[in-house]
Amino acid sequence: MYRRFGKVVFGPSKRAAELEGSKVAAKLFCRAYDIPTADFDSAETPEQAKAYIRKRDVPVVVKADGLAGGKGVQVAKMLEEAYTAIDTFSKLPAGRRLVIEERLIGWECSYIVLTDGVNFVPLPAVRDYKTTYAGSMVNTGGMGCATLPSHLFTPALEQQIQKTILVPTLTALRNEGRPFTGALYLGLMIEGGRPYVLEFNCRFGDPETQTVLPLLGEGHDLFPFLYATTNGTMSYRLSPFTPYNPRHSVCVVLAAAGYPQQPRSGDVIIGLEEARHMENVYIFDAGTSRTPDGITLTKGGRVLNVVGTGKTLESARQNAYKAAHKIHFDGMWYREDIGL
Repeated sequence: MYRRFGKVVFGPSKRAAELEGSKVAAKLFCRAYDIPTADFDSAETPEQAKAYIRKRDVPVVVKADGLAGGKGVQVAKMLEEAYTAIDTFSKLPAGRRLVIEERLIGWECSYIVLTDGVNFVPLPAVRDYKTTYAGSMVNTGGMGCATLPSHLFTPALEQQIQKTILVPTLTALRNEGRPFTGALYLGLMIEGGRPYVLEFNCRFGDPETQTVLPLLGEGHDLFPFLYATTNGTMSYRLSPFTPYNPRHSVCVVLAAAGYPQQPRSGDVIIGLEEARHMENVYIFDAGTSRTPDGITLTKGGRVLNVVGTGKTLESARQNAYKAAHKIHFDGMWYREDIGL
């Protein structure tokens, strides 16, 4: 709408954003253009979804078609788990259709680019930690994030991601008359050295953005890159110029009691000011409120994002956890393994 009135808009059109709005549409898009992704079936009813699982056998991944706040995905190792996920998701507005997907085994990678539909500038690749703890099958909106070490995210892997996934995606959307502009997020699984699409997001990720933006180099401004996505001038900002410092970043999410099922609100947060003044530390409020007399309270499941930066991944991790240890509220919990 706003573009029709001559407004400059950062972000994709509604048609291009279908890649995130419908997992079924995204999977069919990948299949149509030979973009690597896990094998799948799409189901219109719970009964059809259960029949697909019996055909595939477990383990499988069950996904609600629409947006579900990062919690519409279940990795099911047992048949009963899969059936429970189907019954739960099908009751959600996002679950009118379901995706039944083969489970890929590897390591996850979030790769975000700013693009004008043809050219693109990548942000540093990161790993999002989705589950409540290591080995858990319970998904959240994200419990933390870390930049990837160079021995994992190699130039060869990045080239492969661009060649087999990113460029074909942008090209296909242009050819379909719905060019993508803005921030395109590729949620990837790296299995056997090959990247596969787990999901598309049509925006900056959370907590990926909190992890990446503190690495923006001194004197660099993000706005020219955002603006370049709107007017086809991204090519002027391509490599070898990069706005990011060659540093590392680790983000630790401090969660409320009861998250992700029934997060509790109203607990007093202490230690924030001391943590905010630490060097190489950034704290982003995610689910907080403030009383008239200045007391900060929890208000939501993921309460705070505590980010540490450093020359190495380990130093960034230490900075993040040192800051997290200075903060307290009743029921506070977080993963201890972010960045390991």
